[in-house]
Amino acid sequence: MEPECLPFVKVVRLNNNNFENIPKWFLTFRCTNLEEFNYSCNKANHYKYLKNSFCLNLIKLKKLELRNSCLIDRDYDFLKCFKSISYLDISNEGLTTRNCLNKFHELDELFVKPKWKELHILRLESLSISLFPEGIAWIETLRELYLTNNNLSWLLDDIQFLVNLEVLDISNNSIVAIPSTLVSLVNLTVLRASDNSIESVFDFSLMHNLKTLDLYNNLLDTIAFSMDTIDFVDLEGNYYDTKHFENYSAYEEKKNFLRNRYSYQRYDGPKTVLETFTSSSSDSDEDAYYERSLKIDCTSSNLISIDETENWDLPVKSKMKNPEIDSVDDDWQGEDKKFYLKGYSKKDRVYVSDDDWMFIDFEES
Repeated sequence: MEPECLPFVKVVRLNNNNFENIPKWFLTFRCTNLEEFNYSCNKANHYKYLKNSFCLNLIKLKKLELRNSCLIDRDYDFLKCFKSISYLDISNEGLTTRNCLNKFHELDELFVKPKWKELHILRLESLSISLFPEGIAWIETLRELYLTNNNLSWLLDDIQFLVNLEVLDISNNSIVAIPSTLVSLVNLTVLRASDNSIESVFDFSLMHNLKTLDLYNNLLDTIAFSMDTIDFVDLEGNYYDTKHFENYSAYEEKKNFLRNRYSYQRYDGPKTVLETFTSSSSDSDEDAYYERSLKIDCTSSNLISIDETENWDLPVKSKMKNPEIDSVDDDWQGEDKKFYLKGYSKKDRVYVSDDDWMFIDFEES
């Protein structure tokens, strides 16, 4: 049923219900003042009829939230038709609403000729994205981009064209490196890239406006950044020990600020690499462990990693032998009989034709 106050409504929130389809009165000529619509965690058979509404040019919709709303590829036309939209969220919230998941196969199609003129915030979380959509790099108005909980392995260099980007969140992916072209984003203030597989980064001290740097739980063994300009930082869970920072107290304070801000529960300290060795036959049952750590020289402007000198006195890695077998058993004196399986290949039958029969005169009986 269409509400009587519909011409004056600016915000509609219908999220977390069991609706089977989006209301028919949504985006009609009597609902042109609507600015915010939240239909997250509901079901819908289709949104196709909405894109054909004749009054879309009059719609003032600025914020559209459709998390877990059964969106599929054929709904792209509907999502691309809003000119004044500034906030678009088509993410998934998790397995609790699995029957309402947004499922896209070719996400690149969403960024082909959209009508967005003022899109500032885009959320594409938990959509199983494996390739960074190229079209995102051409949304110059974008200020915040959220791509958490996906399957991304790298970022395109074209991300440098997002000149107005202020927040980039790529946490919980499989990203191995952050491109140096990110330095071009002079307006970037927040970079969150925790829980990835990042092995190399550029010098973050070149980004003077960067205030939040979150690289928790990655594979870094060196990093450079400006401790003076950063307000929130977390570098734990990498291959260096932050306790070697020259100004560790300042780092620890800023790390706690970040964790309290986002209510993170994380561990402190570097990653450790444990390897098992057998030193000799007498103590073969005892495991010898060693830990490889990196020293960090932390100044106010950068961090430099220095590997420790390798310890060549470590016992050689060897496999555990059966204690009932000694070295004498290795000296075999008998005849070594070897058996081989003889392979064969099936030969193709050769067809031999005799064309002479074609020229034999037929003898009448």
